Amino acid sequence: MLAGTTESFGENRDIWLAKTGPQPHISISTSFHNFGGVAVGDSATFIVTLTNTGTAPLTISEIVSSAPYYTDFEDPVSLEPDFSRDINVTFRPDTSGLFRDTIIIYSNGLEGPVLVVLWGGGSLEISEEANFLPINFDLQCYPNPFNPTTTISFDLNHPGMVKLNVFDVTGRLVSTLVDDNMIAGEHRVIFDGAGLGSGIYFARMEAGSQIMTRKMALIR
Repeated sequence: MLAGTTESFGENRDIWLAKTGPQPHISISTSFHNFGGVAVGDSATFIVTLTNTGTAPLTISEIVSSAPYYTDFEDPVSLEPDFSRDINVTFRPDTSGLFRDTIIIYSNGLEGPVLVVLWGGGSLEISEEANFLPINFDLQCYPNPFNPTTTISFDLNHPGMVKLNVFDVTGRLVSTLVDDNMIAGEHRVIFDGAGLGSGIYFARMEAGSQIMTRKMALIR
């Protein structure tokens, strides 16, 4: 019985050692990007940086996207530890409207496929009357409580300047998530509380003359 137990432990140890040896890890510079409004027939591009933060070679085998979002990724790429590769992501709308999509990045990293959520709008003509309408919106956080990330979503009834900040209970600014002109429609941003202590935080959004605050709980 003792010999059998020792053999079983040895097998488990070998498996454990194999899993804790050199491994590739993929890190991305952002998991969300909002292109804002882009004129139909025109295009806008931003860069996603992929980094191997592991200890073994990382192979990026495929990046899946769909129109009107395009990438310049063609062939599999191998990255040594601590090396990076920039991928150009282009939004090229051929019709007006709001476009939401996700590009999927496949690799041999332990994290499995990683996602980048994309938002963009083919520009629409907006009447002068509409520009004077108040910007109404709804602000939500999910999950809440969270650890360490939560998705903050908001829905605008028409385009306008938006500011979205996160504060702690003392009123100290923790993070500025949005400070830009945004198109009408639903938007989502990720708040990452890594490096912050457990406690209560507040997401405060300003859009036009409207202000809304949501309480969030970071629980570790």
